[in-house]
Amino acid sequence: MLRLPGVVARHFGSESCLLHFCYRPTQISSAIPENARLPIGTANFDIAACTSYAEYYHERNEWYARGWKKGFPAVVLGEELMSRRELLRTEWADYCKLAGGMFELVGAQCMVSRDLIAAIGIHRPLGAGPFNESDRRMMALVLPHLQRAFQIHERLGVEATRSALAIDLLDSLSVGLVMVGADSRLLFASTVADRVLRQGQHLVLRDGRLRAVSSPPCKTPATRMNAHFF
Repeated sequence: MLRLPGVVARHFGSESCLLHFCYRPTQISSAIPENARLPIGTANFDIAACTSYAEYYHERNEWYARGWKKGFPAVVLGEELMSRRELLRTEWADYCKLAGGMFELVGAQCMVSRDLIAAIGIHRPLGAGPFNESDRRMMALVLPHLQRAFQIHERLGVEATRSALAIDLLDSLSVGLVMVGADSRLLFASTVADRVLRQGQHLVLRDGRLRAVSSPPCKTPATRMNAHFF
């Protein structure tokens, strides 16, 4: 995902691209949607610039403040949102200068999930010429593929978080739990199970596979382990 802005920028003959996510407002509002996370961008948007955007300039993004109400999906040109003269009188122009003097825009937004908006902007410096209807058509063709990539990335992130939470929950149990594959190779062992395996009295790992410890018959009953193995 970190390389995506550069790939998209080059597709439009540019060296500047910023990708950011916003929470979709719960109701129609004149306020700009709230920034959801640290944006990512091309080299002109370093970590300092991205942090400044998230913490301060997002609420002053005049392009997005005017463009997000266009609907989903939407593609916009900077000139149709506001004239360059208007732009240069805004605080947002300070951020455009910070990003290398990027004052020309073709931008787009789409829904990633019910609550999350993805917004992407490709830029050019003054003197490089504004984006035009050909660029708009190109963005309209690219946007569905970007939206799908965002959705897959978000879904994988959610699943990874769920898996981490599930592992934490399993690890907090007072019983031992191990998970093995069809070939008996160990996939997961909770803290309690790991302690049992380290003792090597009943079960042991050999070449990464779970094995029972062979033991001679005993006249006294074996001590019951407070563990369950699947």
